[in-house]
Amino acid sequence: ERVVTESLGVEALECMREFYSLIHTRFFRCNPIAVAEIMTREDDYCYCPFAYCYSNYAREGYAPNKLAYTDVVELNGMKLKTTLGGTGLAVSTSTKYPELALEFARYAAAPETQAGIYTYAGGQPGHAKAWENEALGQLTGGFFRTLRPLMERSYLRPRYHGYLHFQDLAGTPVQEVMMGKLSAKEALRQMNQFYKQSIQIKNNKNGH
Repeated sequence: ERVVTESLGVEALECMREFYSLIHTRFFRCNPIAVAEIMTREDDYCYCPFAYCYSNYAREGYAPNKLAYTDVVELNGMKLKTTLGGTGLAVSTSTKYPELALEFARYAAAPETQAGIYTYAGGQPGHAKAWENEALGQLTGGFFRTLRPLMERSYLRPRYHGYLHFQDLAGTPVQEVMMGKLSAKEALRQMNQFYKQSIQIKNNKNGH
């Protein structure tokens, strides 16, 4: 019935509001790639505690300056978890060429492709074999080896039908809390409303 208990949710949002009060307001308009672009092209910012990681920015020659990625900070003596990002690969049921599409999906997801041409051509691999590849580690300044523990304890976003409705809408009240425009309790009320809507979408999909 709810995203999180009110006491824990308020504590988390207030902690985040205190933390975000320290950053420049320009970053409220930035996605993670925009943050990486600013950090590699300007000299005003040298550290970002939370952002999705992109191995391209750890490579020589990709941007004016390289980024070095490492583990996230601790809170109360415990290592924090982050959200696992990434984009899925699927074959549409409406395709006119299902066998050809499936063949490409198998090729793209194969360990030898992931640890080979896919990464060398600029892709960020999802296969563990690529993350364990020493040559790719050298190419990216130790990116994969350094971040592997973080990836393994990360939080996988829910994948039920309707979740994207929640994700698309729930970020707005969270950001408004960070910017001092909304109370934590009101933000949680709105987030719970969006969550219930997403569950309704899920139930309608399943015929309930």
